[in-house]
Amino acid sequence: MRKQVPFLLMTLCLGLFSFISQAQIGSLDTTFNPLDIGFRADANETIHTMALQSDGKLVIGGAFTSYNDTARRGVARLTTDGYLDLSFNPGAGANNAVYGLAIQADSKIVIGGDFTTYNGISRSRIARLNADGSLDGSFAPDFNDAVYAVAVQQDGKIVVSGAFTTVNGTPCNHIARFNTDGTLDAGFTPGNATNNSIYAIALQPDGKIVIGGSFSLYNGTSRNGVARLNTDGLLDPAFNPGTGAIGGTVYSLAVQSDGKVLIGGYFTSYNGAARNYIARINANGTLDTGFTPGTGATGGGVLAIAVQSDGKVVIGGYFTSYNGTTRSSLARLNANGTIDASFYPGNGFNGGIRSIGIQSDEKLIVSGEFTSYNSVIKNRIARINVKGPTLIINSVTPAAFCAGANLTVSYTVLGVFTAGNKFTAQISDAAGRFISPVNIGTIAGTVSGSMTVTVPVNADGGSGYRIRVVSDNPAIASFDNGSDLTVIGASTTPFITNSSATTFCAGGKVVLTSSAETGNFWYVNGGYTGITTPTFTATVTGSYTVRTNENSCMSAASAAMPVTVTSKPTATVTYTGTPFCPTGGATPTLTGTRGGTFSTTSDIAVNATTGTVNLSVPAGTYSIDYTIPPTGGCDAVTVTTSIAVRQMPAITTQPVAGAVCTGNNISFSVAATGTSVGYQWRKNGIDISGATAATYTISNAALTDAGNYSVNVSNACGAEVSRSVLLSTAQSIAISAQPVAQTLCAGGTASFSVVATGSKLTYQWRKNNVNIAGATGNTYAISNVAATDAGSYDVVLSGDCASKTSNAVALTVNVPVSITTQPTAQAACLGAAANLAVNAAGTNLSYQWRKGGSNIAGATSRTYTIAAVTSADAGNYDVVITNPCNTVISSVAAVSISPAPSTPVITASNNVLTSSVANGNQWFANGTAINGATAKTLSAPISGVYTVQATLGSCIATSAPYNFVITRIEGPESWNGEVTVYPNPVVKMLVIRNPAARKLQIQFFDGNGKKVYESQLRSTQGIIDVQGLASGIYRVMITDTAKQEAIMQSILKL
Repeated sequence: MRKQVPFLLMTLCLGLFSFISQAQIGSLDTTFNPLDIGFRADANETIHTMALQSDGKLVIGGAFTSYNDTARRGVARLTTDGYLDLSFNPGAGANNAVYGLAIQADSKIVIGGDFTTYNGISRSRIARLNADGSLDGSFAPDFNDAVYAVAVQQDGKIVVSGAFTTVNGTPCNHIARFNTDGTLDAGFTPGNATNNSIYAIALQPDGKIVIGGSFSLYNGTSRNGVARLNTDGLLDPAFNPGTGAIGGTVYSLAVQSDGKVLIGGYFTSYNGAARNYIARINANGTLDTGFTPGTGATGGGVLAIAVQSDGKVVIGGYFTSYNGTTRSSLARLNANGTIDASFYPGNGFNGGIRSIGIQSDEKLIVSGEFTSYNSVIKNRIARINVKGPTLIINSVTPAAFCAGANLTVSYTVLGVFTAGNKFTAQISDAAGRFISPVNIGTIAGTVSGSMTVTVPVNADGGSGYRIRVVSDNPAIASFDNGSDLTVIGASTTPFITNSSATTFCAGGKVVLTSSAETGNFWYVNGGYTGITTPTFTATVTGSYTVRTNENSCMSAASAAMPVTVTSKPTATVTYTGTPFCPTGGATPTLTGTRGGTFSTTSDIAVNATTGTVNLSVPAGTYSIDYTIPPTGGCDAVTVTTSIAVRQMPAITTQPVAGAVCTGNNISFSVAATGTSVGYQWRKNGIDISGATAATYTISNAALTDAGNYSVNVSNACGAEVSRSVLLSTAQSIAISAQPVAQTLCAGGTASFSVVATGSKLTYQWRKNNVNIAGATGNTYAISNVAATDAGSYDVVLSGDCASKTSNAVALTVNVPVSITTQPTAQAACLGAAANLAVNAAGTNLSYQWRKGGSNIAGATSRTYTIAAVTSADAGNYDVVITNPCNTVISSVAAVSISPAPSTPVITASNNVLTSSVANGNQWFANGTAINGATAKTLSAPISGVYTVQATLGSCIATSAPYNFVITRIEGPESWNGEVTVYPNPVVKMLVIRNPAARKLQIQFFDGNGKKVYESQLRSTQGIIDVQGLASGIYRVMITDTAKQEAIMQSILKL
């Protein structure tokens, strides 16, 4: 929280505030009623309305009861510098709030509101004041409810709007116009006017009146929230807002010089287009789409609008942002509705704005219910600068930092700053006051940027600091960063204690302890170690310090604690040339610390001073120690090395002779002992290149590889040659020409052959993998082949090397063609199908059908079908059958064509079906031929699916199915007047009357002739429940069992 500045500091503060806001767009004009700057003067309650006089004085109206601690109730006049004008004395003033006021050309002031007296004199919600604030007794209209807006026309007539519904006891809904003497203007005839309150009035230069409010009708015509009236009070139809302002009330209006109208309030759309609380309307009432407020005002409505001379629009209200940009209650828009970023009000107002005025110097005067502007106390009225460049500090992060910390301060520049200008960042005192600000960073420039600043090291800890940016050309200052910043003081410098000596041998350590229990940061030679514990284990030479941030801010470094680490003695002993042959001696090479002694526990002699050893020992590895005595505070050190003595080479397993077929692999091997032995294989006493392993392999052996092989085994100390062994070789079998497959007709001769190389070859031919007796040559022939000779043939070749089988090839024996079933003659009806077929024996058969000896294209299968014959298809047909052995032609089959009858069509009349064909008919019901039904017509006995076949010679044509339902129920319905069946059709109950009480048998039959019901009737009347029967036609048979007489009756069950 900011502390209230003592009154004695007023002069200093005024000068300071004047500098801060000098010429900055959007800054507070501290020359306007400076009594209120930080001291809570001005109006003590809301200022709802105000008006500028021609002399620059300002008349205000509202709910206040004092101004600058002087009693002023509801109305007051201020001087041009914002002080109370004592020459304007309203006396006791209005006894309730003033919502609207207007100044006449004669300087009289008309006020409207919810008051009922003025200076103790009765005035019902409107009054006119003289220029000195006294009541004008000649003006006394009487309203029954509040007046919200007052406007004075150029002709002096006064337009008033509000929540009232009567004036002087006469019905008058929400709007009225008065002559200058206070009488109602009879020439203003709004009819029923609006159905709800009018909150705003705007007068056009042509005398027309724009109104805004919460109404939805004007004199019976739909007008939502906004309307325009002609000079006589009637609705102006040329101004058509469509569905108008929807979603809330219109509270403010402003008419631009181009005739367009700005509206503000709590609405969310205009004529169906989304508009949040602000919109601009063309002169004809349509939405001006060139005014694009985006998401508009959010967080609260727009209650005041003013238009600058440059066309920019100033809005005020209860909003917290405009189109996503933070603006608290006050914003300036460009002419196209976008936010004017050059007008920066900082934190803005802490409460709502009800009225905005523009002075002749274009400064803004705003009033409402706020109590501060950009964190500076201003009670309900303020004047805002609108000219000059603007300097804006952006938010500062982090919000808490240490004394001496470096921060980045960024700032935004709007407008022009002079070349050579410097921007300086300043920090306030811990109470957020810039009485004696401290410069913390400076950068030259004229455009937006950022600078690195340093918080004073000696800054006191506190949580009310602020930062701002000032410029020197022009000399202006930004608002502060807008939120309190916390400076944390530096921590106490710690000191170090050690647990043991700080000089020790490498591998040792000393534990260093900080006097600070928490927040430690250890450093070695000025470099941070990453260790943050209270203790630090030092193991290397260096200068150790510690810092602490016990209160979150780093302290100065502690006094240094030096640590010295002595290097351990080291040495390297090397016997160059190891391993050695077992003769002579060897002396080591020594590097590192000298003065030690050599010793060994191995079975080898070593000189204690020189380390020389005698190599006449068995092969093996021997260990030698070199010991350095304690030195420089370090313990004795022993270094161990080794010396190796080689073993002479000796063969333990000799190579073995072998044999190999060409193309195969064979290996010779030897086993030997000795240190690091090497091998060299020989053929016929000559070294074999690359054959230097214990095993020698010959891959893909050739006949030329035959010979004597041996190996020389050696190392650095000697060599031994193995015995010589013989390698024998033989030729492997290789087929150069494979047998060939054959296809023959029965009776031909088949011959197979193979060509191969190899040692001592033999042959065995096979059929289907079975040996053929006697077939042991390189060829095999079969004379007079038969079908049984067909099969798979190959030959197996054997010799000195592995046997090999040739490719298997096929012998195919074809059987000649023979016809087993000849094609038969066809008699086809015109349009029907004709099918010809042949059966034949033989292999690999192919077919070609012919008509009149000419091939039929595509007719190459065993059968030939003509799908729908025509008269042109009549003729003689045969088929030619071929295979590789012979060709056979079938016998001729004649195809004759008979005319087909016309396809009959069924028609129905009542229960009679008629065929379109005169003769040759056969009727079918549900797929079954009706016995004797061969006439052109048929009386349908039952409901069902009917067809009719027409026959002409051997050809038949069938009609399409005809679904027939009997619709006529034939009579009679009575039997000699004695037995009666009704109703017909029947739904639920069928009644059978039997006056003579005959012995009757009752039977029901469905359309398929199936009996579905049977009963006996002996009484004079029977009732049968037919609800369980499916809908359809039923035949009812009633039989007199005594007389054996029966009648049939058809009934229709619905």
